[in-house]
Amino acid sequence: MPLPELPPGPSFKNLRGPITEPLFETWQIVSVTIVAVMLLGYFACIIANYLRFRNAERSRLPPEEQAELSIQEAQCLADDRDFASAHSSALRNYLDGVLALSVKGQTSSELSRAMTLQLPVNGQRLNAFLETCDRVKFAGASLSEGQRIELSDTAKEIISSTEESRLKALEARKEVSK
Repeated sequence: MPLPELPPGPSFKNLRGPITEPLFETWQIVSVTIVAVMLLGYFACIIANYLRFRNAERSRLPPEEQAELSIQEAQCLADDRDFASAHSSALRNYLDGVLALSVKGQTSSELSRAMTLQLPVNGQRLNAFLETCDRVKFAGASLSEGQRIELSDTAKEIISSTEESRLKALEARKEVSK
């Protein structure tokens, strides 16, 4: 039995040009975005763990070694403002950790006053150090290479003299308590 004849189809007269496909489908864009966000999150976790591990390693060091390490790292900084800020914060972190002074929110004069009350420290060196750091950080003064070296040496001297004074005070307290 023969097949019936097909009905007449649409006419080809009203057809437009070729149909263009979109470059990317919506599901492809969404998939790539999700994968990119997941990769960024993964790398952010890796970086955060690295920084946490590095800071945990550093916190195992005695405070004076932490401060000296921070000062050594600061010596590589090219910008004078960053250099002075790093030195000042290294000294402040040391004093905060060793003397239990909340020095991070104090001005330079408050820090100097608190230090002289807590330990007999060479106040003039500390004041000169803090004034130099403040002048560079806030007034935008520049430092020569010699001034940079002197600032680093002064910070190290203040830390070592504070450490010596602190140890002497601890030994004196132990002797008194015996």
